[in-house]
Amino acid sequence: MRSLYKNKIIGFSVLCLAFLGIGACTDVGRDGVESPNGAPEIRSVSKAENDSLTTVGMLQNMYIIRGKNLKTTTNVYFNEYNTYFNPALVRDDNLIVTIEEDTPWDNASNKLRVETLGGSDEYDFAIAQPAPKIDGFVSEFVDGESIVVISGEVFNNLMSVKFDDVEAEIVSSSDTEITVKVPDGISQASIFVETPGGITQSEAAYGFLYTFYDDELKAAEDGFQIWGWGGTDDPANAEQVKTGEYSFKRTFEGNWGGIQFGAGSIDMSEYAVLKISIYAGTNASQLNMIINGDWDNPYPLTLIEGQWNDFNIPLSDLGSPETLTEFVMQEACNCGEDGIEVWIDDFGFN
Repeated sequence: MRSLYKNKIIGFSVLCLAFLGIGACTDVGRDGVESPNGAPEIRSVSKAENDSLTTVGMLQNMYIIRGKNLKTTTNVYFNEYNTYFNPALVRDDNLIVTIEEDTPWDNASNKLRVETLGGSDEYDFAIAQPAPKIDGFVSEFVDGESIVVISGEVFNNLMSVKFDDVEAEIVSSSDTEITVKVPDGISQASIFVETPGGITQSEAAYGFLYTFYDDELKAAEDGFQIWGWGGTDDPANAEQVKTGEYSFKRTFEGNWGGIQFGAGSIDMSEYAVLKISIYAGTNASQLNMIINGDWDNPYPLTLIEGQWNDFNIPLSDLGSPETLTEFVMQEACNCGEDGIEVWIDDFGFN
């Protein structure tokens, strides 16, 4: 055994000596493929999905790096970000790697670097800006204008904001927030944000498919009237306003007071969500919502004092009513004698 082992060593040494004239030795791996110890060379990069050559990569996509002397790769960097790769997907002439989500792309080096046991090589390769992400938006009324503030990520290099296909005037923008004026004539629309990374649609729509209250009781067209007990109502109050000029103010004065909209009828078959915004005054902590006189199953609306509370309630949580004939909101603590005040705005269905 010692003699055989010695012969293997001598054989490998002779092989190395034979290559001294060209300055390299080779090592044959377990898979029988020679892995040169020379410096690596990156020759091209292609997207793995369709093997198309490219010099621009996209986050969370897989790419094939082709070249030579890649078998002993130790590190792969995109814009100086050390990227994980599976050693099983590395050959002498190529390696396969996925650009990770956290790879920097803005104000970066635009370089791909591969490091091996034989050295390193760089290649001009940029990372494309990813698509914008919309987390949500809020509506405001400023100096007689309807304003929408959109929050999210990757709003860099903003190109446009549209409500459906109508372009909005951009008031201000940053990488995480955009303020726009709502285009004239828009009452309900999806919001689209466009950057060099693509176009993203908001998950929620602006406005309503059916507006119940917005500056006035729009549902009056379907027969609804404002009733109530244990308090007073002001349907056109300007003290606290979410959007537009007015909100619906209710002052509870005890006796489990309630606001009642009744005697109307709305076909609910086209709608899936009830949306309502409520500003909670001092001591306002909860209202109970009762649909179509179902007093045995009130829906609680928990309020945070001193701010607008936005609710998006699936109609399935309200018993999936086929028709809406009555809507009541009752204060839940019978403490209205202290003068609880709430303001209701942006009330409707999508």
